[in-house]
Amino acid sequence: MPNRLVSYLEVIRAAKRNEHFEDFKTGGRLASDIRSGYQARMAAFTELLDQGFVNLEGGLLTLGSLAPETWLLDGLTQGEAESWEICDAFPQKARKFQPDLMNLEQIGREGEDFVVAWLQQNLEPSLKSAVVHTSLTDDTAGYDIVSPSIKLDGRILLEVKTTTRPGEYFIFHLSRNEWNTAKRNPNWYLVLVRKVHNRYSIFGYLNSQSLVSYYPDDSHKDFQWTTTVGKLSADDLFEGMPGF
Repeated sequence: MPNRLVSYLEVIRAAKRNEHFEDFKTGGRLASDIRSGYQARMAAFTELLDQGFVNLEGGLLTLGSLAPETWLLDGLTQGEAESWEICDAFPQKARKFQPDLMNLEQIGREGEDFVVAWLQQNLEPSLKSAVVHTSLTDDTAGYDIVSPSIKLDGRILLEVKTTTRPGEYFIFHLSRNEWNTAKRNPNWYLVLVRKVHNRYSIFGYLNSQSLVSYYPDDSHKDFQWTTTVGKLSADDLFEGMPGF
């Protein structure tokens, strides 16, 4: 973990607890880790105070506002758990941006590239050329990648969702078009990719039948949902990559 993030996190945790500033300083003098020590804490406090993340009121540390500072955005993009903990310390009303909606296009593209590379590494040489990164030329197809499969007949359609948020659950957004495509194609799969500390891994996958069972039909012909949010744990998913 970057040294500065450790120091920032010490300040944010103290502010969330409304810790007395003198107690905060004493804790720094007694800390065994230099990143949590007095000098590091005070430097981090000054920076966060200037940026509006924390306040000092009546001798107490309090939370200010969550701002999209470059150091925080970089940490979120790289999948640093400490950056997410900092964000989650702030209530919604104190947030100047939504961390879970940040850089979705960039992070999503990186996740797709990871899956394409994974497929290229795990397919026989004669099949590698059949991998098509569909979303590069058509973002309305309802899936991102077309690939041969080792264990399944025919090609498989992969819709890739990527997150840098750590934790037990994987949160993703699914469009109505993607859901309709899943309903029409039994060879459609949802692949979930997680990026933590700048490294990617496959969190798991769902087949189309399993996914469709999670989403209700519209209850009225004149009202239809267009985008929905899913929240799944590893226990809800199949392990690995579909068809391999």
